[in-house]
Amino acid sequence: MDDLQTQFADQIRINTAFEQMIVSVLIGASFCGVVFFVVSAFYTVLGGYGWLEFIVGDFVNALLYAFVIFLAGFLAAAIVAAPLFVALEKIPYRHMWPYVIAALAFEFVLYVLFFRSFASAGGSSGLFFLPMFAPGVIVSVIFGFRMRPFWRAVAQTEQAATDHHQRLH
Repeated sequence: MDDLQTQFADQIRINTAFEQMIVSVLIGASFCGVVFFVVSAFYTVLGGYGWLEFIVGDFVNALLYAFVIFLAGFLAAAIVAAPLFVALEKIPYRHMWPYVIAALAFEFVLYVLFFRSFASAGGSSGLFFLPMFAPGVIVSVIFGFRMRPFWRAVAQTEQAATDHHQRLH
């Protein structure tokens, strides 16, 4: 029965972590979309372009950017982060840095597979890499901060289980 309870507790931890991953992806994609909109609207205003048509265009571009980040983040959570969480829970290693490194690696793979020809097109600058690689780091850091209370609780539970002594006096 103890093995069944352990499996049940492990499954709850994995589901909780996946939920936190998806919430982190939503928060990170929203944040990146807002930053993208503010920066592009700022450049639109500085460029002296018409307000309405370019601001609406910037808003639609920011929505598309946030949607792509959400899709990539959901894919990364399902393919990379959830199995990484399971592997790290077996060790146990409960820090955000493996998730940041995994996010950068996943974004690099996306860059090589889909965006390398776009980035090498004429006129693209080094600023292309900031909106390409920053969202994964932001989402991973948000995930680490959201998981910190859960990791502390598990560590305290494990510590309490090892501190159980039988006193004979």
